[in-house]
Amino acid sequence: MCLTAMKERDQSLVAQLVLRLRNRLHGDLTRITGLFQMARDEKMPDKDLLERWEAWLAPRESALRLQLMMGTYELAAAWYGDLRDAVWNSASRIFNACGGKTFFISISMFHWVADIGKLVGDEEGTKVNRGSMKICYEGLSMSRNALEQFLVWV
Repeated sequence: MCLTAMKERDQSLVAQLVLRLRNRLHGDLTRITGLFQMARDEKMPDKDLLERWEAWLAPRESALRLQLMMGTYELAAAWYGDLRDAVWNSASRIFNACGGKTFFISISMFHWVADIGKLVGDEEGTKVNRGSMKICYEGLSMSRNALEQFLVWV
């Protein structure tokens, strides 16, 4: 086999491996995102809150793996596919269902959604989620002030 043919064969093999990896990563992300979609609950017990937080982390980790292995372009493709709405809506649902119990969790979720939005050029996602972070910070500040006032009173 001549050198040119070997190079072409090797390039073809590498291209096939990259395509398989890309398809597997996108498939994993789609599967994981589908698994963690949650119903809209008015109130959720603390136990369920922790389970939902852990479930929310799974697509985040899968998205980061996709970005690290395939780049920002592939992350953007996933983001504008299903990922954006799924993580954004779920972050909002957890906050709306649990309110003050979730300030730290919600800040982390909204921060990540805003950062990925900025990375992939999603101005709306970035702006809205930064606003949600601000609401959480304000709520956290009010909660701390209420606790301090209560401790002074006691």
